[in-house]
Amino acid sequence: MRKIIILLLSIVLIISLTACRQNDFESFIEATKKTDAIKIGQKEIVTILEFDFDTEGLSDEEIKALNYFKKVESKFYITFDYESKKIIARSYYNFSGLGFDSEFYMNEGRSFIKVPILGKYIKLNDVTDENGSGKPKQSQYEFMSTETFGAIKNKWIEIIKQDDVFTGKKSIMSTPDGEVKVTNYTIRLNEKRIKEFLNYFMEVIYKDKKFKENFEAYLKQVSNEKVKMDFDEIYFNFKKMLDDSDIKEFNYDAFIDIDGYIIKENIEMELDLKKSKGKGINSIKFNLQNKRWSIEKKQKFEFPEIKEKDILKFNEIDKGIPFMIEDIFKNE
Repeated sequence: MRKIIILLLSIVLIISLTACRQNDFESFIEATKKTDAIKIGQKEIVTILEFDFDTEGLSDEEIKALNYFKKVESKFYITFDYESKKIIARSYYNFSGLGFDSEFYMNEGRSFIKVPILGKYIKLNDVTDENGSGKPKQSQYEFMSTETFGAIKNKWIEIIKQDDVFTGKKSIMSTPDGEVKVTNYTIRLNEKRIKEFLNYFMEVIYKDKKFKENFEAYLKQVSNEKVKMDFDEIYFNFKKMLDDSDIKEFNYDAFIDIDGYIIKENIEMELDLKKSKGKGINSIKFNLQNKRWSIEKKQKFEFPEIKEKDILKFNEIDKGIPFMIEDIFKNE
């Protein structure tokens, strides 16, 4: 069960998931493509995962550990300029009331993560290319390949049909850029097509060598001698869990401004897992809110001065894991 939780926490699913006029459908698809092409701007991403656990047969200590994961919230505040390879991402995580912060910096391709509690940094591009030149791999900050990301976006557009999209009322939305006129687009998909997309998503990332390498590197950091986690095992367990689940609810709303950008998205989904015997999770609720502003405007970046003494070695990363997560990983 812990392995499934780790996968859910590591992959934030990129699913910007009735009759309508042809113009509504075409406008939404065009806005999706235009938004995906944004190179410069700022955004805020808020996710909430809520688990209902089956605690029958568990000890008080195990129940206490699981309670940290009953509600997991994350907030990301991101300033980016992909053309200049500059990103500052500040994140906040809350595990049922216990929170910690982290920061990610990328400056002209050199990437660092500030480890919570310790105040030190992990350098993400120490790995050199295969020809032994000593130069960092290109685009190493990407968690999955560009081809995989493109395939996922194309699949999302493919499964949306004309009758799935309809427009709501026009309104005024307050943003950091000021008051903006928006149109609400709503999508409702049936369970069959949602599962089709999620299964495709899992299959594509499973075949992606870049994603697998990065995810296995992550597993090494959160695993120890008592908890051995295998990428293949996690993948097949998650696939089985998805096959055994019922999607009780799925809602997606997009708010498009007069320039044709999606400046706000709301996604809600609930999975019922009661028929997935022995997994220890009754249901999962997922909520995502994504806001964008300052689109294609010049951004100001203030990077910290990072010296060699400030860099944490990979084998020391476990020192920065919050104690409640470390305790869970130490238990069988």
